[in-house]
Amino acid sequence: MGQRNPERVAWAILWLSFLVLCAILFGGWQGVSNYLAWATAAREARLEILSGTVLLREPGTKNEVNVPGTVPLREGTAIRTTAGSQAIVWLPDGSNVRLWPSTALEIQRLRFTVYNSNASEMVLKLSAGHTRVEVALPATVSRRFVVLTPNAEARLREGSYGLDVQSGQTEVSTRYGSATVEASNHSVEVLQRERVVVPEGAAPSDPTPAIWNLVRNGQFSPDLSGWQSGNRDEEEAVVGRVEATMAYDRPVAHFSRQGATKHAETFLFQPIGRDVSDYQRLILTLDLKLLNQSLSGGGWRGSEYPLMVRLRYHDAYGSEVMWVRGFYYQNKGKLPTNDGQQVPQNEWVRFELNLFDPQQVSPRPVDVISLEICASGWDYDSQVANVSLLAE
Repeated sequence: MGQRNPERVAWAILWLSFLVLCAILFGGWQGVSNYLAWATAAREARLEILSGTVLLREPGTKNEVNVPGTVPLREGTAIRTTAGSQAIVWLPDGSNVRLWPSTALEIQRLRFTVYNSNASEMVLKLSAGHTRVEVALPATVSRRFVVLTPNAEARLREGSYGLDVQSGQTEVSTRYGSATVEASNHSVEVLQRERVVVPEGAAPSDPTPAIWNLVRNGQFSPDLSGWQSGNRDEEEAVVGRVEATMAYDRPVAHFSRQGATKHAETFLFQPIGRDVSDYQRLILTLDLKLLNQSLSGGGWRGSEYPLMVRLRYHDAYGSEVMWVRGFYYQNKGKLPTNDGQQVPQNEWVRFELNLFDPQQVSPRPVDVISLEICASGWDYDSQVANVSLLAE
């Protein structure tokens, strides 16, 4: 066997060492470069109390404390609004989350790259209640903005979103922008002015228009379920009636009273109990038909109409307001018609009211308490159908 050339071996070792050194230097440079590009650190959010009492639970603690004004929020901090309170969480990228009463939110992650604007991650957990999430333009090249609920995950992009968690169900609506909602290994895209519902333990529903009818069974079909009915202020034994029936193949609620010479009132009542301050439009609609009224106009009291609508609500100042509209077709006796509107007899009339239009209703409703439809006076005969209170 020939002898190895010591000089060649030395050069081979030298070159190999050089290559190893280059690999180490390159790897180190790559590691430092990657670290500088993607190293993240936690940021703080800020909590601002709008009204009432807001409770805070710091990371690693079990007790909630009352928040005195504006405070910083770290990762792991939990916020809970009590009944009648509201707050805003200002996020470090310019986004914000508004919390309505009886809402629980946890700040899980607020991460941004340290040395550049490559990436950010914000993860919030909504356990209960209602929030309005306004997602700002991205402050980094890539951004992950997620809201977790007990049974769903919503990945939000720039836009405005309403999120509700009630009785184990999650609801996500998009005012503008788009979101991906995932649950039970299924995902749905929610586009502008759409909403999806995620029942407990189920996949998200198909998107539907982001409009809510706050009235239950406004079609009065097959009966008056969802409504409380009765009579009040009866000055004689002639009792009025209200029943669900069909009028020319149309389901209606029919109010009637005959043979009376004194006052009484027959009513349908439904509690609403809904905060409407996060909506942009609130429209009350109904179809009505007046068949008979023995008293002229609004009757001797100015509030005795064959059909009347009463909406009770709180305004922005916390005052309770009763909005009333009565309908009549004749006023031969020239009696008072306070809050009255004349309509033709024996014709179906469509009534529509924008409750957020200050020219029509003032002050504006913030919390709708109840809706009542009634007939009042002596003799009356009237019908109502398709009652809705549409919030958008």
